Order: sequence, then C-alpha cells, then structure tokens
Amino acid sequence: MFGDVFGGLKNIAGIEDSSDVEEDPDEIKMVDAGDAIRKIDQRAVDGSVTYDDFLVMGQTFRELKGKTQGLPEQLSSKQIKETEAKFARHEKIVGAMLEEERKNPDLMKEDLSDTDNNCPRVQRLSKDSGVSERDVALFIAEFEAMRQSTKRIAAGEDPEAVNLSLEE
Repeated sequence: MFGDVFGGLKNIAGIEDSSDVEEDPDEIKMVDAGDAIRKIDQRAVDGSVTYDDFLVMGQTFRELKGKTQGLPEQLSSKQIKETEAKFARHEKIVGAMLEEERKNPDLMKEDLSDTDNNCPRVQRLSKDSGVSERDVALFIAEFEAMRQSTKRIAAGEDPEAVNLSLEE
C-alpha cells in the first residue's frame, strides 16, 4: 500500500480497471473511496498524510471485508478481526482529537516530546477515548513511522529496505 495506496487497494479488491467497477454496487463504493485514496497517495509523496486520511484507510479496509486478491497471502479471519479491532481502537483515539490535531500530525508528534508537561495531548486523548496513555502514545509513534516510511517509499526507496531500517 505504501507509495501507491490506490493501486494497492485496487489489487486487494481485485479491480483491474474502472470498467470492472461500474457493474457491482459494492465496488462502486471502492471507486468513491478510491478518489480519497488517490489523494492520500499524493500526500504520501511529501509525508503530509493526516489522521483524517487514517480514518479513510480504516473505512476502506472495512469496506473490502478482508478481500486480499493480488497480495502474496490471504488474510485469515483471525488477522482480519485483529486488524479491525486495531483500527477501531485507533479510530477512538483519532475521534477524540481536535480538528487541528487530525489535520496536523506534527502537533501530536511534538506532544510526545513534551515529557516536561507529561504529554498533555496524549493524556487528554487517553481520557476522552478510553484508551490507555501508553496505547495512545504507541499509535502516534506508529502513525509517524508510517508517514515517514510512505514518504521514503513514494520517493523510490525499496520498501523492504525502508521496513528493515524501521526495525533498527
């Protein structure tokens, strides 16, 4: 999905071209989401993906209902449920964010560094979302890593090398 979010989702859904989509109402939803995903893909190039974009990704994942044609492996029912649960928990966090926080992820990244004040945004999100501070902080860190990796991959870096560098 990194570097070509829309292409990846088309592969996941088994869509080869736009003529395949027009006849099936479920796939028409994919085209509507596809426009948003295309925009996310464009923002990935400069690393400006937002938390609002994350909500679109979660919605698209649910709409696909675990269809993974075109990927090397099929997701098991257990993996789909785990991913849906993770999206649901993270969507609670994003839902508790202020509009400015959803649109400007740097605010949340800066808050993780504000340990002198005990990360006030993380504390508020934890309280408002019902998710632990630790899980809020982990989500913010994972989201930032995703933003950086999508930017690097969209710029042409090898996805495997990018993923390996994140593990170091």
